[in-house]
Amino acid sequence: MRVPLLSHFRILLLAGLGLALSASGIPQSGRMVFRSYGPSEGLEHISLTTLSQDAAGFLWVGTEGGAYRFDGTGFRLWSLPEGLPSAWVRAFGAAPDGRLWIGTRGGLCYLQDGKVQTLGPGDPLAAAQIHQILLDAQGQVWVAAESGLFCGRAGAPFRLAEGWPGGPAYALTQAGPDLWVGGASVLRRRDGVGAWRTWTVRDGVPAEPVKALLVTPSGMLWARTPGHLRRLAPGAGRRGPPPRGLPPLGVAVYEESLCPDGNGGLFVPTAKGLLQLPSGGPWRLLDESRGLPSGWANQTFIDRSGNLWVASLGLHRLQGKGAWENITQLDGLPADSIWGLLRDRAGVLWAGTSGGLARLGAKGPEAFPAAAGLVLYTLKEGPDGAIWGAGEHPFLLRISPDRSRTTRIPLPPSPGLAIAISLAFDRSGALWVGTAHDGLWRLTDPGGRARFQRGEPPGTKALTAITALHEDARGRLWAATGEGLACLDQGRWRLWGREAGFRPAPLSALAVLPDGTAWVAYREPMGLTQVDLRGEAPRVMRQWTRQDGLASDSVYSLAVDPGGRLWVGGPRGVQRLDGTGHRLFRREDGLASTDCNPYSTWVDPDGGIWFGSTGGLLHHHPEPEGPAQSPPGALFVTFRLGARHWERPFLASEDLGDVRYGDRTLAAHFTSLAFEHEGRLRFQARLAGLDEDWVDLPTRDLKIGRAYV
Repeated sequence: MRVPLLSHFRILLLAGLGLALSASGIPQSGRMVFRSYGPSEGLEHISLTTLSQDAAGFLWVGTEGGAYRFDGTGFRLWSLPEGLPSAWVRAFGAAPDGRLWIGTRGGLCYLQDGKVQTLGPGDPLAAAQIHQILLDAQGQVWVAAESGLFCGRAGAPFRLAEGWPGGPAYALTQAGPDLWVGGASVLRRRDGVGAWRTWTVRDGVPAEPVKALLVTPSGMLWARTPGHLRRLAPGAGRRGPPPRGLPPLGVAVYEESLCPDGNGGLFVPTAKGLLQLPSGGPWRLLDESRGLPSGWANQTFIDRSGNLWVASLGLHRLQGKGAWENITQLDGLPADSIWGLLRDRAGVLWAGTSGGLARLGAKGPEAFPAAAGLVLYTLKEGPDGAIWGAGEHPFLLRISPDRSRTTRIPLPPSPGLAIAISLAFDRSGALWVGTAHDGLWRLTDPGGRARFQRGEPPGTKALTAITALHEDARGRLWAATGEGLACLDQGRWRLWGREAGFRPAPLSALAVLPDGTAWVAYREPMGLTQVDLRGEAPRVMRQWTRQDGLASDSVYSLAVDPGGRLWVGGPRGVQRLDGTGHRLFRREDGLASTDCNPYSTWVDPDGGIWFGSTGGLLHHHPEPEGPAQSPPGALFVTFRLGARHWERPFLASEDLGDVRYGDRTLAAHFTSLAFEHEGRLRFQARLAGLDEDWVDLPTRDLKIGRAYV
């Protein structure tokens, strides 16, 4: 009986990832977080030579021991037993029809439907040493080999390119109709009608083999040799040097390479790390001091989802696409536990740490000696530009506007432990000081003869905690207290607690949104409460807990970005909430630490978000505007129906032909090529038209032992 079985079968990928846009550039400072792949994932040969991605989306890794395909969970090897002419893979060329060309040290072949197809014995590339492969828009395959430049298609012998003047070909790139070829101390261009032009040492080409070529969107041609990097501007007749001040490239471990960075610039893997030359701005180097697991880079590649891969001793993927950077004690901070944050009007970011105060300028973090050893939980800039700090000591710290003097202003004597944890200036210029155990104080004339006055909201307990302060657009002062949310309006305090819908626990954080609503957090693991502050009294709108998607009911810090999105810091990372959903950022997204500290947030006007954690300072870069990525899809990798076996990706529904009654078993392996979130993917399956409900699949393997007729 004929049954179009695969057309009935459906795999559903439930991700809930909130995918962001690509951020393939390297931040100018801070440490990056990488995930490394090696033998534990099936990549047994860790000396890597080249990287590519095929039409289906699989990542391919060339090594000294063969070609590996990565499907999101593990690696599969094709080598000599599978038919490669040599195990040393030098290049890949992915064709739109799914064919993958593989260039090795001992010949050219291609992989189709999981099987290696070699060239005929009379083909000039059957046993040639291959350097690079390029597929043009017409479907022709160009091959740079030790024996020259060749052109051909599958099913026909390759031929030497017409007009090739002789000598080896090492590198290929294309710019419109022009084909650029790197050779032995020469650079050649073949135009759209087949005419050749040659540049030599006399034209600025180094007296070395041109091993890598790249044309950027601006039309700039970059050429790399073992010891040099050169560039040729559009229409120029002579090759010029790269920007001055670049670090030495060093000798490549395998083959020199270049890679576009996705933003108009390029990546240059070197023996000193991964060098980025952006289309504008200074060059940047990603090395071991910035988080790269290996001190050198041989190849780099950006996949279609914007993930940056680096090949060296093993394979490494940048977590979070570079959207997060991490600054730690290794970068110059006095300590890794970060508390109060402030960017002053001069643009300097100040960070209170458990080892003292630091400031981050153009040269990176440096300790502020006058506050060495002080633990400052909160920082505020006054109307005159002075910086005020409060924390784990019975005084306030004032840093003069010119940053040349510091003053310690003792807190009033109190039977409680006078630790100030929140500061706020009101429109009159008075400074409000909230403490952990000594209530609220108001400091008048803070820049002159400072005087403290008690300011507790009535109804609060003696020596209560005041954990957050905010003055709204109407001049009302809101205070998160141990008994609820308080408001000072025209000299009159009011307090709302459990009877107004708040949870029965002290408040710990307060974040007001541009629309006049606010979120409050608690010192107990009770999640978040959203309230409307636009009326005369706060109105509780909803509760948000772990059951509703909150990462943890323990919330330590809150921030609101210029777009009105809420950012939540807790023990499991940083979570972002907007009107359409929420996303949790963890280590796999680029965070060096997922344990955030209380009171420790800062929002830059451009949308950059800073969180303090127990493992360093976390910075999320502003996200560019653009279309959101589609959720990742699922596809079959192998499919077995009785005795019949298919080993190729099924990208759409297919009719597999007649199914014998005896072939009553179905086995398949499927995956999703969303490499950056392999730990968060969840799959369900059903036979469309036969099964009503989706069934959760614990693995990426499917087995059905009954016939559907």
